[in-house]
Amino acid sequence: MTAVLPGVKFGEHFYGGGIMALNILLGKKGYKSLSGFGIVGPPGPRGDKGDKGDTGQKGSQWYTGTAITGSSTADTIFPSSGLCTAYENDMYLNTDNGRLYQCTAGGTADQAKWVFRVRLGLPAYGV
Repeated sequence: MTAVLPGVKFGEHFYGGGIMALNILLGKKGYKSLSGFGIVGPPGPRGDKGDKGDTGQKGSQWYTGTAITGSSTADTIFPSSGLCTAYENDMYLNTDNGRLYQCTAGGTADQAKWVFRVRLGLPAYGV
């Protein structure tokens, strides 16, 4: 979809409508600048490389198995899950019954808390 913009008037200067006005608003090269009313010049030299950023938070993981069971929506710990470490929002699919669980509090197998979210309706799964 293409937006049609009306002409833009700043003081005594009128900037044509349509694509020209859009290019002005976006600061495209060769069009008058709204901030300084001057011609936009060529790009300047590349700046120095910045410092390395902090390590980001670990993303969610999906696990499969049969150790996490039940249909409780209350936080439940499964110490025999076999998962060394789970993080909040990790997901676990029980491959016996298609039930999907979400980790609500991360930690080791004897600390992490899981809640039942949904049963996937795959034909291969029983009740």
